[in-house]
Amino acid sequence: MAPNGTVQGAQKIAQLKAQQHAYSFEIPLTLIRNAIVGFLKKDRGLSTKIKIHGVHLDYADFTKADLNDYDFTGATLTHVNFKRATLTDTIFDRAVILNSYFSENDIGGTSFKKAILGSCHFHDLSNKENKNGKPSPNKMDEALLVVSC
Repeated sequence: MAPNGTVQGAQKIAQLKAQQHAYSFEIPLTLIRNAIVGFLKKDRGLSTKIKIHGVHLDYADFTKADLNDYDFTGATLTHVNFKRATLTDTIFDRAVILNSYFSENDIGGTSFKKAILGSCHFHDLSNKENKNGKPSPNKMDEALLVVSC
């Protein structure tokens, strides 16, 4: 968590880390973000777990993307659209997810342990594990919901 204990602080730290990596390779940060989003949206056939730890993505569109079994541990995701994305067994542990949209998703097995969810929208979710359309309580262990709708 950020030194000052705020979501904005955590987001700023993640953004600075991403910029630091981009500058070390002399590559614009937006190009790196677009490459990550493009890779995730186009990937359909990889059977191994994809780990994308600590990534910082703004305004990413994962509509209908297959993110099954992906690992976003420690990621900072702001204004991300997960509409109709497959999120079965996706890991968002210790992630900061702000102003993002989850709609018409299967969230069975999705883990949000110790995640911070701020101003996120959850609509028409399905969960084959838990028929009420919500993550299982053990999957939301110590998650912090901040002004979540």
